[in-house]
Amino acid sequence: MKSPPTDEEGAGGGTKSWLSAARDVVIQLSSKTGRRHPNDALLWDVLRAFGGGVEGVAAAAGRDDCDSRCAPGPVNLDPDDGGSTSADVLRGRISVDLLDEVDIDQARMFGRRLASVSALLLHGDGHGHGGGGDDDYYYYYDDDDDRDATIRRLLRLALHRRAVQILSTTDPILSKRKALRVRSLVDFIWSQSLLLGPKVAAWSDRPTLVDLVNGRDLRSSSSSYYDEFHPGFRRAVIDERTSDYGPVHINVLRIDIVRRSDDTSGDERRWGGGRNDRLHPTIVRMRCVDARDTTTDLRLLAERTGAIAAVSGGFFLYSEPDVESPSSRTDPVGLLVTDGRVIGPPVFRRAAILQSSTTTTGGDGGGGTSSIRIGKVGMEGVTCILVRTTPGSSSSFSSDGDVLGTFTIGKDGARCAHRGHGADEVDMHESDIAFSIVGGSVVATHRVPTRIRVPLAGFVLQVPTCAVPDSILRRAEEDGSIRVSYALPFPNDSVMNAIAGGPMLFSDDDRDCCAGDTIDLISEDFRGSAPPVTFSQDETHDHNLLPRMAVGIARCTITGNEQLVCVAVDGRNLDRALGLTLRGTADLMRSLGCTTAMNLDGGSSKRMVVWDPKSRVHRVVCLSTTEIKACVGDGEGDVEPLRPVHSAILFLPG
Repeated sequence: MKSPPTDEEGAGGGTKSWLSAARDVVIQLSSKTGRRHPNDALLWDVLRAFGGGVEGVAAAAGRDDCDSRCAPGPVNLDPDDGGSTSADVLRGRISVDLLDEVDIDQARMFGRRLASVSALLLHGDGHGHGGGGDDDYYYYYDDDDDRDATIRRLLRLALHRRAVQILSTTDPILSKRKALRVRSLVDFIWSQSLLLGPKVAAWSDRPTLVDLVNGRDLRSSSSSYYDEFHPGFRRAVIDERTSDYGPVHINVLRIDIVRRSDDTSGDERRWGGGRNDRLHPTIVRMRCVDARDTTTDLRLLAERTGAIAAVSGGFFLYSEPDVESPSSRTDPVGLLVTDGRVIGPPVFRRAAILQSSTTTTGGDGGGGTSSIRIGKVGMEGVTCILVRTTPGSSSSFSSDGDVLGTFTIGKDGARCAHRGHGADEVDMHESDIAFSIVGGSVVATHRVPTRIRVPLAGFVLQVPTCAVPDSILRRAEEDGSIRVSYALPFPNDSVMNAIAGGPMLFSDDDRDCCAGDTIDLISEDFRGSAPPVTFSQDETHDHNLLPRMAVGIARCTITGNEQLVCVAVDGRNLDRALGLTLRGTADLMRSLGCTTAMNLDGGSSKRMVVWDPKSRVHRVVCLSTTEIKACVGDGEGDVEPLRPVHSAILFLPG
């Protein structure tokens, strides 16, 4: 965290800007008491954010943080600039300027979010005033009671100025990322305002989130805070104030996946590793689906399939500016296996939750481990089977002559390139033939050395030319198309259902190259333009408090029983739930006894549904988090429309 420069340190000689003027106010906040407040460095970081170039750091371009090129706009401290950049003006502009990247509903939603945050910052705890004149915004820090009002003014200033900067950029790369950056800016300013606000002091006597979990013994399924709503399915709700994350509203779902036959104690207080003899899986069957094939209403989907519980799944194309046919917005990103069929290949090497058709048996033959596990899965060793099809024919093989080739990534010269490698284009070798692949389709065949654009959510497969018979290839190009099917390598060759997310929050498995508590986005191909760009191009460096969804595996050291732990973390709700960072989510999963845990898609898409035996209906148990609100009702009473769930994980009786 970088502290604001003192008067003696100066602004580095940069041109006067609104940021340098704001810096003077931050200095006044410190000089009033003769010392820097612990939050001043955080405030300075927030004001500086979103001001750099493509690299995300102003210094990379040889500029000072306060340089007018990094903080363009009027020098005054009026966020509305006399009305020209008011929240209403920006809301309207966002609704129009983002239409070349997202659809009209998304653009309007982002505009509403900015206006909501601006209003919350303007009025604070309800004692603020409308203001609007220059005198109001040149009002500096006078006494301790006004510190919060001053901070809110500066944050609102940064929100408005940075929004205008994002919308006005002519940079050829950043101009294609306006929707992503506006979305991230609004979430960032709002979440950091909560950590800088006066309520933080009121929360200081509250337990931390981890202490709260430990105090309730939530790592044990025998805790009185859990309600067993179906045999082997338990749910607890954390609805409290914490000292580190303020108000939290978190649903914790624990599902038995392995249980020893002679265990009747229910005493599982020592989750986190241990023996696994005489284990009898599995009381739950996991099914991972593209919800768009049936219904994107998760409650209705659970009802139709007879699921005991269900959660939203992995990432999907949404904020990416270059979604091109045959891809479309809401397409799942990465690995998706449904009932043994690989619907989406593991283009990016990311954490995934998987269930195999068989159970891993212990070395002594007397036990095993669950068929549900979490691990990183990528394209290495994946077999791609290219099949020629003709109009009206089945995509499956009709004869050996339909098969163009069977290629295993990493063998016999077969290799793939994707956006997670850091480049949008790849050079084709002279001795190769290349296929641009999205999902189960070859969208282009390249026979002449050239520079190939890598599909957004797909990959480029390069193989030696001699591996594909020229006559068959010509026939496919002339009167048919090429389909692709996939086979996963051992130990994933028996996987029946799987879905990717990421990143891995932690893993105690020594076979995982990133074992331990290090969250490594780069190693999981979250970089460059790889989707979702909300992770690959995160300018906040995991400072955002957001709605989260995570899953983990916990094992009792006493009984050897294994459980699947799912958490739905609500956010964007000032009174009920601020949200968590990725690191905060990892700490939560550790405290719940998980030895391995991964992140799934969060934000507005985060959803959890459970069967209610009393009412005999399925219920959405988490709060709606599509909009940023000062307060909302409980989950099922909220009238705000829920955002569609595009992929889902269903938990059915085994």
